Amino acid sequence: MKENNKIIILTGGSRGIGHATSKKFWDDGWTVITFSRSEVAPQCPWSNNKQLHFQVDLENQISLDKALIDLKKFLNGRPVKALINNAAISPKKTRQYKVRIY
Repeated sequence: MKENNKIIILTGGSRGIGHATSKKFWDDGWTVITFSRSEVAPQCPWSNNKQLHFQVDLENQISLDKALIDLKKFLNGRPVKALINNAAISPKKTRQYKVRIY
């Protein structure tokens, strides 16, 4: 892991555009922390992305709360310089949502 003062968090960073973006930032000298529902793809040849990955479902408050506690411990007071919210729901899958009316 690179220790520097440029830390970025990227959601949806386990594969695809998120994975490519995280690799670009890593190559440019950033410490890249990724969040996604799944693990980093096993065929990913870039092992650095696997070291700073938090597997978390951002739709699940319990999962998110735990990940944020773990992230805070990991950061140990170091500031995050950038956040890219790349997480999304695939339109290829059907999902059922509960609508809350307040």
